[in-house]
Amino acid sequence: MERMKTALEIALEKLGTVESDPKILERQKYEEEGKRLFGKARTGAYEEVAEAMRSYSKETLQYIRAGYISVYVQSITLPQSEEKLSEIDIMQHCAELLLEDAAQLRGPFTQLESIARKYLSVMEQIENMLSERYKPLMKEREVQMSQKLGYSVKLDPKSIPEIARERNSIIKQYREKFSEELEGFKQQLRTLFEQNSSGIA
Repeated sequence: MERMKTALEIALEKLGTVESDPKILERQKYEEEGKRLFGKARTGAYEEVAEAMRSYSKETLQYIRAGYISVYVQSITLPQSEEKLSEIDIMQHCAELLLEDAAQLRGPFTQLESIARKYLSVMEQIENMLSERYKPLMKEREVQMSQKLGYSVKLDPKSIPEIARERNSIIKQYREKFSEELEGFKQQLRTLFEQNSSGIA
């Protein structure tokens, strides 16, 4: 009677098939190259990356694009400061390399900038609101610490457990809301990339 294979044995056999299949290995190789090209594009080497993409065959280019797009989409996050807003232009240029008509990106990226600026504004309003609400408590804690240490102390609101708990709860709520909007933007991009599956700048 034939022995039943364990789940581990089956998994190892599949892994061995993947590792030895030339087509799968080739696809993985070019997907990694696509990820590398995105990293290069992000430094501003747009023309160099576009030239590299044009050098590949249509079949190979789809693997390059898949790797590029996977890390590109993951790299789009909510900004943590005003300085990060400058990255929106960089990300738009990086996306333009995948499309023949860059004008298709104007609407989505105008939306992205709106989401990012609104997010930063809301985060600032939350900080100001909590600062005002907990001003008496902050003053009390600072006086206590100053008396204990023998010199003037200025506390960070986030170091006060009561404030930190409420701050984290409110920020989590709004971050989830804005993350949903950001995901909507990402889906628009995925759709554009799929509709232009063979296009490059």
